[in-house]
Amino acid sequence: MPIKKPKPHLMKSVKLKTAKKHLEKKAGRSVDVALNLTPMIDMFVVLTIFLLMTFSTSGEILFIQKDIELPKAEMTDELEQAPVITIGAGNVVIEGNNVGRMDDIAEDENFEIADLSHAVDDIL
Repeated sequence: MPIKKPKPHLMKSVKLKTAKKHLEKKAGRSVDVALNLTPMIDMFVVLTIFLLMTFSTSGEILFIQKDIELPKAEMTDELEQAPVITIGAGNVVIEGNNVGRMDDIAEDENFEIADLSHAVDDIL
């Protein structure tokens, strides 16, 4: 079967000229559909304010009234607070005490911070 050059066609029962005329008539009409964004923006503002008001940076999620007594747990372990080590602005700080400079650490071939290991040992 030989390969033929494609010709413009649109199904057998619809002539292409008729379909083009029909589409040109519809293209002249404009359909104005507007999406009302105001209620959606209002909802997002309320949701954002709610989430910001309920966010807790201290880790306390539950707010307990003063007159409610919760049962005591029988099997508990004391929580240990881990030391906070901050690396930034060219300094290494542990629990508020400066233990090294980033420039000094970069010059060391092993990238060791001797003061940091001593400070961690003292805290633990």
